[in-house]
Amino acid sequence: MNLSEIESIEKRYELENSFISAVTAGNEEAALQLMSQIAVSSMPKRLSDELRDTKNYLITTNTLLRKSVEIAGVHPVYIDSYSNGVCSGLESLRSLRQCQAFLEQIIRGYCRLVREHKHKFRSPLVERILVYIEADLRTDLSLKTLAGYLGVNPSYLSSLFSKELGMSLTNYVNARRIQLAKDQLLGTSLPIKSIAQQCGLPDVHYFSRLFKRMTGTTPKSYREAFLQQRSDNIDFYIQERKEVHLR
Repeated sequence: MNLSEIESIEKRYELENSFISAVTAGNEEAALQLMSQIAVSSMPKRLSDELRDTKNYLITTNTLLRKSVEIAGVHPVYIDSYSNGVCSGLESLRSLRQCQAFLEQIIRGYCRLVREHKHKFRSPLVERILVYIEADLRTDLSLKTLAGYLGVNPSYLSSLFSKELGMSLTNYVNARRIQLAKDQLLGTSLPIKSIAQQCGLPDVHYFSRLFKRMTGTTPKSYREAFLQQRSDNIDFYIQERKEVHLR
């Protein structure tokens, strides 16, 4: 191993440590910038199949992200729920373009977990509800069902939840489902019907109406607009990575 190779490895580890610090702080812009430096300047090509090679790096990055948000103090249930979605979507990627969009999306998603859950005081009752919601967004998450799960009065639960979260339980559940849908739309090529089912909204027409009401656009348009916006930047990333491999 020559001096240049040693310096490259040292630089990669330095960048990774800075990346972990950025994610732990929930700073997604800094994390994205650092990951771009890692991906373009430091990652060696290990397989002849470039798509498989990139997916393997995504798996490694997902593990790094999981540990980073755990260090930040995010509850393991939130981490596991998000990570499971990442793993299920990763193997559906069919191009380097999709892989890069997916990478950006999961970095933003993990940083969002930190900002939403780090160092926030909530009553044990509300915290249990939040953990239960995050564990499986596909299940029945109505106020009546959740109150029954906890053995409390629905009106009391509704009042307490609104007081601590600043929104109704129904609105919170819908917001989490639509956020999951956005992650899936941008990070995977899954059909919209499948995404709706994963979000606990099996009626795809209702899902589309709710999505448009909360985002101002349809699921299909949301995905298409993102891919169009990222196209030029992703093409640049792919070309840069190819040039690095040729050096």
